[in-house]
Amino acid sequence: MKPKEKAEDLIDKMYNTEHCGIEHFPNKRYCDCVEMNLYQAKQCALIALRETIWGYLDQQPKEIQKYWQEVKKEIENYGGYK
Repeated sequence: MKPKEKAEDLIDKMYNTEHCGIEHFPNKRYCDCVEMNLYQAKQCALIALRETIWGYLDQQPKEIQKYWQEVKKEIENYGGYK
């Protein structure tokens, strides 16, 4: 997956909270999350990137480091869906 596609994928996963699968209450089998705006989705994607990958990035080969840095840049510059 290209960096731009990965960035869009991460943002999309954060943006669509309607069926995220989180059980907020024992009696409900759906997410009660309020729909978020694009800015919030981008911030969540950046947090996910930072929490899951960024701490280990310096231990990866240069091409992997470059890929994830480009994904981060694409998330930051993302303007919306076409």
